[in-house]
Amino acid sequence: MGSLARHSWAFVFLFPIGIRRLWSSLSHHARTPPPSFRSRPWYLSPDHNLLNADLYALLLALPVAAIADLLLAAPLRAAAAAIFWLLLLLVPLAPRLPLPDELAFLLAALAFLTDLALSPLSPSAPALDARARDLSSLPTLACAAACLALVARPAAIAADIALSLGLAFKGSWALQAGLALFVLPPRGCRRAGGGLECELEEDRLRGVALLDLLFAGNAVGIAAACVAIYWAVTRSINRSAEAEAIMARLMMNPPDLELD
Repeated sequence: MGSLARHSWAFVFLFPIGIRRLWSSLSHHARTPPPSFRSRPWYLSPDHNLLNADLYALLLALPVAAIADLLLAAPLRAAAAAIFWLLLLLVPLAPRLPLPDELAFLLAALAFLTDLALSPLSPSAPALDARARDLSSLPTLACAAACLALVARPAAIAADIALSLGLAFKGSWALQAGLALFVLPPRGCRRAGGGLECELEEDRLRGVALLDLLFAGNAVGIAAACVAIYWAVTRSINRSAEAEAIMARLMMNPPDLELD
């Protein structure tokens, strides 16, 4: 399952990207209702470069991560990082290349599946590390499935939201799993060698149940964040619409000003 630093960096990049993408997707859907709505692989902001800082940070960080994995004798992880980096390179180049969004979503789905296949766990890994790895694969599979759904139907807002939530969930669970495996291990378990070892079978079962509970708690938290963001987006758009309506009325019927 890597190290605490790897888990922390996964959270730093994936969670904000998922939340920002969710906000952008809901805003885009509210302003462009069906049938005109089409999901985008990446919601770039042409007017504010600071809002695209997450993309530029990933373009810089992924090559560094790939080189670090090669130095740590982890070529499969380095290959997965390189695949995502090559995919992200298409984002700023997309306006200049005649590439359909469906192709980008297809490549993203293949990248998620490749990441899952190139991150195998040793058969001798302890049960808690194996359980954390199995749980980590669920949001990855959800992201891949959402991308494939968007290939078939780019206007599917549910799949677009699922992709954003999957990225945020993948990041939040990476941090939670890192804390549970490296900082606050379950009672009766300690890190020894390449994994988290439990002295008794009862401790192992308690540890697995704790990971399942933490995973469910993360799912509830991500769902609550989705509801809160939807409410915030709706309120923001309603306020903008009210302001535009007031300005339109003022333009059509300017107030009479009396000068003394």
